[in-house]
Amino acid sequence: LGVTSNGTDLFIADTGNHCVRKYEIATGNVTTVAGLCGTSGTSDGTGSAARFNFPIQISTDGTSLFVCDRGNNTIRKVDISSTQVTTLVGLGGVSGDAVGIGSVARINFPNGITTDGNYLYISDRGNNKIKRYLISSGEVTLMAGDGTGAAVDSANGLTASLNAPCDSVSVGNFLYVVECNSNTLRKINMTSPFAVTTIAGNGVASSTDGNGLAAEFNNPHGIETDGSNLFITEYNGQRIRRVNIASLDVFTIAGANGYQDGTGAGAQLGNLGGITTDGNRLYFVDSSNNALRRIDNAPD
Repeated sequence: LGVTSNGTDLFIADTGNHCVRKYEIATGNVTTVAGLCGTSGTSDGTGSAARFNFPIQISTDGTSLFVCDRGNNTIRKVDISSTQVTTLVGLGGVSGDAVGIGSVARINFPNGITTDGNYLYISDRGNNKIKRYLISSGEVTLMAGDGTGAAVDSANGLTASLNAPCDSVSVGNFLYVVECNSNTLRKINMTSPFAVTTIAGNGVASSTDGNGLAAEFNNPHGIETDGSNLFITEYNGQRIRRVNIASLDVFTIAGANGYQDGTGAGAQLGNLGGITTDGNRLYFVDSSNNALRRIDNAPD
């Protein structure tokens, strides 16, 4: 359901198969990087010796893959060159809500992950929180969310409320978060005290274009950026939405329910998960159609 890119390859969190796959953009060749497809588990190891349990989202810094292993309530790292898998956050199969170093930390139903090179930002969906993992030290701290499932803004992230944060992406000094349950787009200042504001969506589950809070989303699930725009996939809306960061204008660039290639509204999509870019095109996971798909000219 999740996908990321290092510019040359796409790496896919193949949720139902419990493994991580690689798609070579130039050739279309698909191989398995880590995990044994069809077999779940918690084990660290190299390549097919490792086990995942419903890996849902994935990110990369170019050297490593960072995987939201949702069924295990852990964050895993896959070294791209060696395919060695290690557990960074949490204890396999144990849910909870705690900060701390590595295996001391606890997360619950993690749904999204992104990195800015220094931190991993974890969408801790089950706890209605955003946590961050300092790569250099392994420490997990709370960034935003008081645990209440609601969309409540605050100048202090710890007193703001989030409602099932599903994924995030960073642009400059801000983290942009899509929330599955509140159908909104939130912005978190990445400088303490991590102010949280709602910038698009009004809570209504629909796919209505408009500006900022006048726009509506229908279970927004994945998010990516080209630096000027945010690209959001809708799980229930079967659409891809574009948000101009400067103006907050929200526009539907593709989608209608079904399975058919095409342009704009002529393209039929299913339940959409993760989305990424190789710098030229957008790639996204169409989970109900079991397909990896591509969209061109998305910023136009």
